This record gives sequence, C-alpha cells and structure tokens, in this order.
Amino acid sequence: MSDFSSLYIPRKCGRGLGRDRKTAFLLPMLMILLISAVLVFALVFIQSVSGTIERMLAILGRGSVFVESQDMPYSPFLPEGAEVTPSRILEGLVYSGQGEGAAVIHAVGPGYFDGMRGRELGIVIPDEDVLNPAVVSSSFADKLSVGIGDRMTLLLYETDKGRTRPLLLTVSGIFPSVYPQLDSSLVYIQLESSGYGADGYEVLLPEGIDAESIEDELWRAGYSTRSYMDMYSSIYSNAVSSINALYLVFMAVALLAAYFASDAAYVYISRDRNDIEMLMMLGAPKALMRSVYLRITMAGACTAMAIGIALGLILGFLSPLAFSIIASFDPAILSYYVTSFSVRIPWSRIAFMIILMIVIAAISVEISLFRLIRRMG
Repeated sequence: MSDFSSLYIPRKCGRGLGRDRKTAFLLPMLMILLISAVLVFALVFIQSVSGTIERMLAILGRGSVFVESQDMPYSPFLPEGAEVTPSRILEGLVYSGQGEGAAVIHAVGPGYFDGMRGRELGIVIPDEDVLNPAVVSSSFADKLSVGIGDRMTLLLYETDKGRTRPLLLTVSGIFPSVYPQLDSSLVYIQLESSGYGADGYEVLLPEGIDAESIEDELWRAGYSTRSYMDMYSSIYSNAVSSINALYLVFMAVALLAAYFASDAAYVYISRDRNDIEMLMMLGAPKALMRSVYLRITMAGACTAMAIGIALGLILGFLSPLAFSIIASFDPAILSYYVTSFSVRIPWSRIAFMIILMIVIAAISVEISLFRLIRRMG
C-alpha cells in the first residue's frame, strides 16, 4: 500500500503529466493561495498600523505615562532607558506670513528630542542659538507655509492674567507628519519661553515595556498618574475594538479557506472517479482511497498556504511605501491614520490563523471525502 501511495499521489499531483493536467491540479488551490495572502497581509498591516498608532500616542502625546507632580518621579520605579521630561499643554493661535491656525502648544523641557522621540520621529535639532525655537510637523509647516529658520507669531492666552501675549517663534525643526490627527496642529516650544512652569512630567518608556505596570508602580508610590491609554482613551479604544472586530472576520476567512479545500477535494475525486472505481473493484479499501485523496488535497492546500503566506509578507513589507505614496498625493485621505509606520509581524497570530485554516480544512476535506467515496461504493 505504501508503494501504491508513493506512486499514485505524485502522479495525481501532476508529476510526469502535461501542462493541462498540472493546471487542473493547481487551479482549485488558487483561491486558498489568494485567501492566505490577503489574510497574512491584513494581519501584518493591522498589527503595524495599530502598533504605530499606540506608539505615536506616547511620542506625540504626553509620554507613555504622565505624572502630575512638581517633583521628578523617583527613578527606582522607572525602567532603564526611560526618559523623563517636564512639560505643559497650552493653546494658542499661530500666525505666519502665509497663513494662520489654531495650535496645541506643547511646552517642554530641554533635550526633549535628544533621545527616543528624535530618533523615532526622524528629527535632528540643529545646535544653533535662535529666538524661541519651535518644532512642528510637516503637515503643520505646509498649512502655514513655513520652513526651517522661518518666523511665526504665537498668541498665547495667559489664563492667570486674563490676557493674550504674543510670542515670536523661530522654526528650528520639522519632523515628518506621522499621525495627522495628533500632529497637524501641534507646536513644541521651550517651557521657559511659554511663561509657565511644568504641570507634570512625561515618562516615555522604551517600546515593548508595559505602561500600565509602570503607572501602577508610580501610583502605589503616591504619584498621580495617567497612561497614554487613559489620556487618549477614545483613539486607543477605537483602534483596539477595530482590531478585535477584524479578527472575527479572519475566523470567517479561515472557514472560507476550508470550504475551498473541501471543494478542491470534490474536484479531484470527480476528476479521478474512473480510476477510483477501478481501484476499489481491484480491492483497494475505501479508507485507503480516502487517505490518499486527503493527502493529495492537503498537500496542495498547504503548498498554496505557504506561497500565500510568503506573498502576504512581501505585500506587508511594501505597505509602508504604498501609504507614503498615497500620503504624498492626498494627505487628507490618511488624516485619521498613520502616514508612515514600521512593519511589525504578528507571528503568533499568523501561526494561529494558519493552524486554524489547516485544521478546519482537514476536517472538512475528511468529511467530504468520506461522503463522496461512500457514494461511489
């Protein structure tokens, strides 16, 4: 029986046959290949975009954890590599020679962009002594038509004095807009030039460290804290709920792949009906024929899935380029999404989805083959 299988299975998979027979074997697997490619691409894309949105909430917002304190948080509670900076959020109107706009003023302490923020935003602040240096995003710079070295006027409302104070700013840095929903109206200025002291300290954690656990430790130490998930709860919850909803769709996609696998089994058995009937007349057990066609179908399905996974990963790695091209032509389309992101591959979720597809497909194929061959007997 093993000799029979080793000869019969490769033959039915197309070995030694013409192009038409090989095509007849491969066509039923084409949909499984496409489904696998779309599934993997979607998983990579969603993980990459959602991960970047989360990171930008910390980078562009008030850190991974914001500590409402006049004193710097006690360092033993913070992991190695964490950056702590005093800051304050204000509001104002910014004017340039070519435009104007309302702005969220992020007054920050010295060296704010010297570490992780500067690297992740791709910004280098020149070491020049300029009047009231300001840092803006490329989307804000485009809106006001300003560049490095240009001057802007900030009308800053002083709540304690009940008056508006003008402040002349010099654009000292422009970073590529990453998340327009946050950075299109954001202006960074020095804390000392704002006329206010800090209302707390931003704690920016290295990527991969759980902000909630650090927040809990600081809270137990007596600090009043808020994580980026609390400060931007609506954006964060929308991203999480969207991802969870999409995973339900992926489950349905896995069932769809199983359907095409069982449909392929039907195609193969219908194609080889005469051969199967002749072999069964010669004494081949039904269980053997079912096992043979299960192996044929699953070999094709697994090969199609492997190719689809590779194609999906390639498309996933190309997706940041596609987004940057779209953003360059019409930035408004991506105003509520990140316009650039680094690729993150969720290996565990991809593995789970592929295993789910294979298991469901195997069960579906087994049931279909059992029914088909029983009818033939």
